[in-house]
Amino acid sequence: MIRPRAGLVFVRPVVKTATASGLILVETDEVETEGDVVAVGEGVTEVSVGDHVLLAPTTGVEARFDHSGEKLIILSADEILGVYE
Repeated sequence: MIRPRAGLVFVRPVVKTATASGLILVETDEVETEGDVVAVGEGVTEVSVGDHVLLAPTTGVEARFDHSGEKLIILSADEILGVYE
């Protein structure tokens, strides 16, 4: 895993879509508005690894890491709108 620079956060996006019956489905090709924090840079105190967070649809930069193929969003901690409790 790559360590984020100071003030940055890596988030694994999670997209949820509700069906007519209320069942929540996870999609991979929708705009990400939620995610799980997987790494935090030095000085970030607002969120911790493992937090489930709310993101704006146009927040951060999407990156794919060659060694794992995992898609992560790289953003400033200030761009996180909220933390689910």
